[in-house]
Amino acid sequence: MKKFLMAICCVLTLGFILAGCSDVPNVENDKSGIVYNGNAGVVISDNLFYGNAYTDISSYSSLSEINSAKNVSYLSRIDLSKRDAKGNNFTPKGNLTLANEVVATDYQFMFALGNYVYFLKPDERVYDNSGSASQQFTYPTLSSIKLDGGKVNGFYNFENEISQIEALVFDGKNYVVALAGNKLVAVELNGNGGGKATTLAENVQNVAIPETAREMTGERTEWNGKIYYVATDDDGKSSINEVSVNDASK
Repeated sequence: MKKFLMAICCVLTLGFILAGCSDVPNVENDKSGIVYNGNAGVVISDNLFYGNAYTDISSYSSLSEINSAKNVSYLSRIDLSKRDAKGNNFTPKGNLTLANEVVATDYQFMFALGNYVYFLKPDERVYDNSGSASQQFTYPTLSSIKLDGGKVNGFYNFENEISQIEALVFDGKNYVVALAGNKLVAVELNGNGGGKATTLAENVQNVAIPETAREMTGERTEWNGKIYYVATDDDGKSSINEVSVNDASK
């Protein structure tokens, strides 16, 4: 099937195919802020959290297809410290399936904060009784799960396709900022696997959202909390504007 590609090379260029196991130790996150490695993968305390296979969600037309995809494209965790004498890590012990959710998709977005991993998964809500035509699988839901697994919390649906999304910190608060359709949205995270969303601007054509700093490279970028964007008014005229992420707290 062309809907799936092996995801490990896509995630962090680590080439191993994984099988789920149990009896793995708990993971403790000693980082105080957002941990982001890029794409649908993040490393915490020698453990890689990742989407087991990449899938093109635009090709799905029914909930049954999405459910079938969860057998291949699921959220997994592996202890990278467990390697053989040659350094290989193929089908190792200590691999754990955290959630049967499609998480490695076109959006390729995952990070850790505190005791949670945050990721995007397809919108699975049924808007009518057909169970297929009205579903918008390309509308991602911002979700979280504890580092050691448990229930997935899909706490915000963007209700549109995302063109840009970043995880950012300003003034001691953590945000997910995204351009979804023509809406600029900021979700202030509460530290407990959830958050509150605010629409910062509408009729947005283009936006300059600062990139999330990558823990892997040690980069850290100071941010003033402002986002600049181009929007159109009711008369169709375009203008350059700025908005503060502080508005998400109001």
